[in-house]
Amino acid sequence: MESAIDSYLATLYIQEGRPDKAIEILNSNLETLEVSQYAPYIAIYHSLLAQAHFDRHELSRAKNHALQSLEYAKGIANSESGVNAYKILYQINKSQNDSVSALYYHELYAQADKAYLDDIKTKHLAFQLAEHQAAEQKSRIALLDRQNNLLLTEQQLAKTQAENTRLFISLLIAIITLLGFWAYKSWTIQKRLKQLAEFDALTHVFNRGHFTQVAQSALAYCESSDVDLSYILFDLDNFKQINDKYGHAVGDWVLKKVAKACQAQGRKNDIFARIGGEEFCIALPGCDLQTAIKLAECCRKAIANIDCSETGHDFEVTASFGITDTQMSGFKLERLINDADSAMYQSKETGRDRICVFDPEAERAIPKASHTVLSL
Repeated sequence: MESAIDSYLATLYIQEGRPDKAIEILNSNLETLEVSQYAPYIAIYHSLLAQAHFDRHELSRAKNHALQSLEYAKGIANSESGVNAYKILYQINKSQNDSVSALYYHELYAQADKAYLDDIKTKHLAFQLAEHQAAEQKSRIALLDRQNNLLLTEQQLAKTQAENTRLFISLLIAIITLLGFWAYKSWTIQKRLKQLAEFDALTHVFNRGHFTQVAQSALAYCESSDVDLSYILFDLDNFKQINDKYGHAVGDWVLKKVAKACQAQGRKNDIFARIGGEEFCIALPGCDLQTAIKLAECCRKAIANIDCSETGHDFEVTASFGITDTQMSGFKLERLINDADSAMYQSKETGRDRICVFDPEAERAIPKASHTVLSL
């Protein structure tokens, strides 16, 4: 219980930008906690210490705690501490310009984050299903009670045919109304479950899981029909600084504005999704590379033109883009994502707020070394 309270307080201190207090409270109990050998909270402690030291730019200590967190989280399936540890390692290597290690840990972070979110989503859907079943059971019990009352009433009023007929009609209307209401509630619950399963709750675009299903179907169709498909991947520049400096409410506002601005640029059949914290992608069936570049440039300009005065703060929003198509990367979704991700990181490394096109020839000659950069 003490460990739970300390980890909760440490999390609050980190969110408030007070990593020193977080380190102090965590170190005060870490030795006692390690003696207990209770792996879940030890992993959480090291994960929080890694974040706190990273916020203080103590990269060596942050890396050491992140690795210890991963070691304790080995036997824990889909833990948040493991996700945070991979994220810290990715950020450390990225800040040290170690692109290979940064990409490696980013891939592990993306996999762990997806598994963790899928686990949460599964639990949420299970809860919704249980709630739905409970409501259905209540409706059945209510219906049985009404039917029983109907039989009792029919027996009591059997002597008066007119009264019996009138009562039957009244109860029939009540039952139909109840069934109609139950059907409506069931439909709304199903609609809500589908929305939760397919759409991102914040931006109302496709989530990563549903995007994967739709994009794979589109790729299969394009491959069988010999039609091109282009893929755009973009990530908001310095988004963590916006969150840290202005708060998560402003960060959420930015994500929603970016999604709305980019949706306005594309076609109805484009597959637009939020696949990470500040990472978005667009699959473009029947679209060649040049058209995809034009769309990416429209999206880049739309993002750069977002007026942030509504938040009460003065800052700019930009994004770095990576583009590939099926002629360069083939019809496998994973390959398209990896190649676009590689191009996007080239955009980051060459100055941000720009577009890079994946270059398969340069990729074969020197891995991750060169891409076509559209400097804007």
